[in-house]
Amino acid sequence: PVDKDSELKAIAEYVEGIELAVENKDFGTRKLLEHILEEEEMHLNDIESNMAQITNSGIENYLISQIKE
Repeated sequence: PVDKDSELKAIAEYVEGIELAVENKDFGTRKLLEHILEEEEMHLNDIESNMAQITNSGIENYLISQIKE
């Protein structure tokens, strides 16, 4: 899925950025990128959870469960 692929790419890029920040002793940037990385990892977890729900219960039941009243 496109969203999952995008998240995986973003995570890899943030990890690379963190490594570069550490090499350059830029701890402020490292801290900022680590915070963003945590958010991206949460997004990936959400995507994977939703995909598992769809696989387990079917798209129709998944969509019904997403309706908020």
